[in-house]
Amino acid sequence: MRDEVEGKDDANHLYEWAVKVLDEELSRILADKKEAWREWKDTVATTDIPYEETKEYRRIVSKATTLNATQAAKSERMMLLKYFTSRAESPELKHTRLWKWLIEYVSPSEDDYVTQYLSGDMGAGKTDFAIFEAELWKLSHPDGVILSNITSLRQATTVENMDELDEWIENNPDTEFFFVFDEANKHASGTGDSSAVEDQLFPMVTFIRKNDGNMVIIGHGTKDIHKWVRELCDFVYKDSKKVAKFYKTIGSDGEPEGQFKTLRNIPPTKYDFDTNEVTDWSWSEDSAIKCIGENKEGDRCGTMIHIPYGEEPEYFCDRHKGQNSPHPDVPAAELEDTPFESTESERSESSDDAPSEPVLSDSSESDVEDDADETAEEVRDSADVEENPTSNDSAGDEYTVGNIPPDGWAKIFDKSGLHKDHIDSWEMVEEILNDRELSDLKRMME
Repeated sequence: MRDEVEGKDDANHLYEWAVKVLDEELSRILADKKEAWREWKDTVATTDIPYEETKEYRRIVSKATTLNATQAAKSERMMLLKYFTSRAESPELKHTRLWKWLIEYVSPSEDDYVTQYLSGDMGAGKTDFAIFEAELWKLSHPDGVILSNITSLRQATTVENMDELDEWIENNPDTEFFFVFDEANKHASGTGDSSAVEDQLFPMVTFIRKNDGNMVIIGHGTKDIHKWVRELCDFVYKDSKKVAKFYKTIGSDGEPEGQFKTLRNIPPTKYDFDTNEVTDWSWSEDSAIKCIGENKEGDRCGTMIHIPYGEEPEYFCDRHKGQNSPHPDVPAAELEDTPFESTESERSESSDDAPSEPVLSDSSESDVEDDADETAEEVRDSADVEENPTSNDSAGDEYTVGNIPPDGWAKIFDKSGLHKDHIDSWEMVEEILNDRELSDLKRMME
């Protein structure tokens, strides 16, 4: 079965979308379209490509895959929790809330991406932790790709210069990616000549964000990268191989500000790389922007426009220079800092019509430890009285974990392998149990 799905079996009778499109009716429609394309493409098509390479096919499968991933997210999140807590080195590490937070941190919601500057002393495990974050991201984005200038990182696609990064993004416009950029102190110094940074690193970070990419920049000190770039990033400081502290930003004085999380006893990554590798990176002579115009099929163009650094940016390729407005599918984030950025009033009007989305905020939680030497037991005890930043208060008014009877905890353990001490909110119970099981539990509580 696996060989057939991956196309390795000569007698392959499965369609390419068999494991991506789960809706039976949609799968039947795709099968009809594939057969019709094979029969009529020589007559009506302008190009000799298989149906699976057409924009229509990619659009349909992309939408179906997204819907399927959304349905699977809850159960997958619990699998990730069990995976990482099982790698803990002591019982105190099985602090579910912190691992749940890290999973959500490296897998943010749509239109939000990881942009992080990671610093610390020599030997503190900076590169290992950055790769660990990429490993965690990959588990929740199995079709995504890890990019890095660390050539020994076997699980990543190597990009050693800006041109290679531009080319990869241009050739993979629909692929999510996580870029681990190592040794920023050598390639992106904020203390020496800043012209290369101002001309290339800052546009590179914004370019990655606008192309739905995630990025971790690894350096040694808080001033290793230019202040413009620091303002775009969360800041993580590695105290040691086992401890990482998360901050909102780095202040103008080079000191981290707004600590909002501390992770302790961090396990090493399972990915393979040479800790002694000296990484390399070279910059490009121009920048790249995707055309925001509309092609004759009504889709977004997306052709890459290469512009020498220092020159005014262009947003439409030669074919669409006559257009004066972006295609509707161009994300708002991509239009930031361009002449086509929506005004505050336009954003307000559009948000009035859109359904509200829950927002995860850790700004008010007290999970920050001021003392790096605080014991794991103290961390766990203090966390027991904290407000869960991901909890749903409205749900907690009627059903709380404190009211779950012993039989209910037995049901939860059978389903997830998590004990009572690992469940700190009703929301986690809702993620573990399906609708029927949740209804049974509520009846037990009544």
